[in-house]
Amino acid sequence: MRLTPAQRLMQRRHATVAAGGSPRARGGAQQAATTAYRLQLAELGDCLRQLKQIQAREAKIARKRELIATFDPWVAGILDAHRSGAAPVQDDIVLTMMVWSLDIEDHDRALPLIGYVLENDLDMPERYTRTAPTVIAEIAADSAIARIGLGEIPDLGFLTLVEEMTSEKDMIDEVRAKLHKSIGLTLTAIAAAPADEADAEAENRAGGRRAALAAAVPHLKRALHLHSKAGVKKELDKAERQLAKESSPPE
Repeated sequence: MRLTPAQRLMQRRHATVAAGGSPRARGGAQQAATTAYRLQLAELGDCLRQLKQIQAREAKIARKRELIATFDPWVAGILDAHRSGAAPVQDDIVLTMMVWSLDIEDHDRALPLIGYVLENDLDMPERYTRTAPTVIAEIAADSAIARIGLGEIPDLGFLTLVEEMTSEKDMIDEVRAKLHKSIGLTLTAIAAAPADEADAEAENRAGGRRAALAAAVPHLKRALHLHSKAGVKKELDKAERQLAKESSPPE
């Protein structure tokens, strides 16, 4: 459902009130906020039913990209309330939009939600079987590995942030291994990016390759340590050989 600017503003205000971000709100405002939340949950339910009818992953992601803006005002209101000092709320809309943001690889939209969810140790909705840190890490890693398979270079900065934000959180070893694998493979892809030897910056590019390989090796080793079947052994061996070659002095 496409909202007018006025409706979007009202949804944002309702969310702020519902989350306790407007302590002076009177009973009527509280009741309106509660009603708005129920309507948003109903809207979310309709969207989830639509998505369930779509089998193709690409089509499902495309539909999420179309639907996600419907819930932006509500999510913004919840974050507004938290920034103003309100206690965190266990809100299925916020958690679902975090997942959708990751699915569609909208990192600017996802990061504030990831921070809010992890900082406050929020639980995933009942339809999910894994914890929030595990869901976040796995979607980020899977998306990156898929991009690498297409010959693209994922967003290293985003992957690094996800790893840092989840590093102290409990999660399944295989998923953490996958996250380290995605970072390691991204770094090796950066190192393998073609460089023009005639370029005046060739020496700097070579230094960049060495730095990328040197950063990749610990992540690939960590992935292998966490999960022996992580599928990084060949890439690790290759990266170590290339690093040794890059680091050896010219004859």
